[in-house]
Amino acid sequence: MRMKYRILPILADLIPTTLSAYDGILFDDLACCPHCGGVIADYDIRTKQFAVITDGSTKKTIMVRVKRFQCTECRAVVYAHQPFYPGTRIGSPVVDLCITFASMMPYARASTYLKRAGIVVDRWSVRNYARRDLTVVTREMYGTRLPESIVSLTTLASHAGERTSIDPSDIISACGYPSLQLTGEYQRAKEAKKPGTGDNYTLHFSLILLWVALIDFESFTQYAMVWLSSNLIDLPVFI
Repeated sequence: MRMKYRILPILADLIPTTLSAYDGILFDDLACCPHCGGVIADYDIRTKQFAVITDGSTKKTIMVRVKRFQCTECRAVVYAHQPFYPGTRIGSPVVDLCITFASMMPYARASTYLKRAGIVVDRWSVRNYARRDLTVVTREMYGTRLPESIVSLTTLASHAGERTSIDPSDIISACGYPSLQLTGEYQRAKEAKKPGTGDNYTLHFSLILLWVALIDFESFTQYAMVWLSSNLIDLPVFI
């Protein structure tokens, strides 16, 4: 029996809007050379493709900027900490989505569901990312299993608002320090982060607030009633 997997309209709005919030951000943090620990000097800034989003008819490429440095000792040219896995050409949250969807369905169908979620990735890229030796932490949101990085980035974007700049280090943390995964710094960074268990209701509320700003109130009311009816049993009762 084939499992039915739905992408709710709230996610089709939230995911591309979340990724577009990081368009043009500069990542320029690096303490020392990752190869020898030497002192680094400014080198240049590269523009990299973070994601390609779509509303079904048009596409938009989300770009970020990453600073490069040159070690004054070993002369290696190295990148600042960035939201990209080593050896990939698209943002780590998109790779996480590819791996998550590909774990539940064939690559071609995963590509189709990504498009329904507002993300453009061809099936061959989905296959290549799914075959990488990467572990993606997931959590369920609105009945859909999503990468922890997407959920964290959505919360970060909703808290930042339109007039508040987002700290690049917070983005790296939300993504799970992807550029460090082949270095000894990865475990130290994860230990420093030490996230708590989190409050699902607070997270749901943040996502709903962001969604209300994007779509009409009538659609929001319909999905809010569905969510409340399915989660009412978990709410505390005070007498």
